[in-house]
Order: sequence, then structure tokens, then C-alpha cells
Amino acid sequence: MDGLKVKRKIFHTLTINLREKQQMAVWREDEQYYYLDGDGNIINQVDPLNINGKSYPLIENLTAIKIEGRKANINKEAIGYILSLFNEFKEKKHNFEIERFIIDKDVNTVKMASLSGPKIYFNIKAPLAEQAAKLDLIIKDKLKNDLKAVREYIDLRYANNVYMK
Repeated sequence: MDGLKVKRKIFHTLTINLREKQQMAVWREDEQYYYLDGDGNIINQVDPLNINGKSYPLIENLTAIKIEGRKANINKEAIGYILSLFNEFKEKKHNFEIERFIIDKDVNTVKMASLSGPKIYFNIKAPLAEQAAKLDLIIKDKLKNDLKAVREYIDLRYANNVYMK
């Protein structure tokens, strides 16, 4: 529940407004899946068969810090960045499909795993538009629209450099 308002009106009437938390992403940790809200709070556990990868980004936690209480190990800034990445790349306008996003020990980094392609490393402190433009340029010019030519990763985290392996 995200909000609850109760108003008492005349003639013994109560008006109750209830607002549910909105699912923003799916969190994967230790083979368990959970819906997250925009603040990183766990809404509920979900069966992996009921997850629609086209509607919500899948975020995999590979850090040593696990869910504590009903809070996932992710901050609001990282969730916002992942949602922006998901919206930028979900329509396959860059000629690849997103598999999942990875949070690990690398600080200020989100890794986007493409389906049958490399991982792409993003710096959450740098503007997404600049990093997406760099990626688009590399895919078109260097890779000739074949992202699968890169086996392991494309690293966009550093201002004027792009690393590929």
C-alpha cells in the first residue's frame, strides 16, 4: 500500500482512498523473484513464470548484500537509471534485445545483458543520452550493426573512451 486517506463526512459516511504501490521492476536474488517499487521496496514475491519481460526490467543482484526486511540492495537513483535504460532499449531500436540488468560490486555501474550478446556497462552518474549515443555509434560504425561481434562486454563508463572485449 502506497497511501491511505480516510475522510469522515456527514451522515455517518466514510470515504476511503487506497493507493497501491506501483510495480516498477523485477528483482532477482538467490533464484527468487520480487516486484520492486520505485524506491527499492519489495512489494511481493512473484513466480518467474508470471513475469513479463516486456513490461518490467529484470534486475539481478550479484552483490553480497541481500534483501533486508522488505528493502532490496538498490538505491532510488540506480532504479531510475535502470528504468530509463529499459525504456530507451526495450523497443529494440538499437537492434538488440535486453535480457536483464545486473547490479554487482562495481560502484555506480549498471550492467545490461543483451540477449545472446555482450554485457554493456553504464555509469549511472553520467548522462544516459551520451552513453546511448556512444553505443549506437559503435554498433553502427565499428560493429556494422552486429552486436554479437563483441563476445564479453562493451564498457561505456568512461567519458571519452569505450572498451570492448
